Amino acid sequence: MHSPRNILVLPGSASPLAPAVTSAYETIVNEAARRAVKLRLLVYPGQRLGEGGRLSYRTALKAAQEACEAERPDWIVGISLGTIVALGLACESPRLMRNCSGMVLWGYYGSETLQSRWGNESLQRASARLHALKLRTQFASDYFAVHPHPEGMIPKAACSMRLARGSVDELNSLAELERLAAMHTAAQPDTRCEVIEVPNAGHLPCSPGCAPNLSRDCLMALFQPFARPLKPS
Repeated sequence: MHSPRNILVLPGSASPLAPAVTSAYETIVNEAARRAVKLRLLVYPGQRLGEGGRLSYRTALKAAQEACEAERPDWIVGISLGTIVALGLACESPRLMRNCSGMVLWGYYGSETLQSRWGNESLQRASARLHALKLRTQFASDYFAVHPHPEGMIPKAACSMRLARGSVDELNSLAELERLAAMHTAAQPDTRCEVIEVPNAGHLPCSPGCAPNLSRDCLMALFQPFARPLKPS
């Protein structure tokens, strides 16, 4: 398989413009430039100061559908919330995925995490307040109510994918990703599903302040095509 040449990055719920995470996304954008690869980093509704809009699964998916229509990416990278948006593209808009040779889902989280982290109104209000004050994201009122269960989406996604995680990510486990990969392989035998864990990485790839070697391993997980073996250090 050829290396990706046209990448769409679907970020997490924290705006990629927020100072707390900007450097991580800049590292990804710079790597694309180093590889002479076209890359579009999507910013969802509700993630730009002063532009209005609110973030929900539906508004994020609509923005991703419009980006796919315009860009025709051959590779999609979903990070955190972006993993669910990427799965939504594969399940609801397969026509837009025709040019796409695969996707990388980094920082996936499932129904158990949704329930344990944001399962009541108090937790949801606290998360919305954190995002508004520090992460430059305004949630829609139904952000938590309209949040699909990704376990049901994985078997329906008729595309090759890599499930990637950092070894210190508390929102998922290696065993969980391996179980999901088995589900996908059984349901979509004509596609490929890989699992990779990057030692010492967290929920966000190339997180601020990470060592160069760690950043390199994260970038390999995001950019490396399926045909070549992954060789994290």
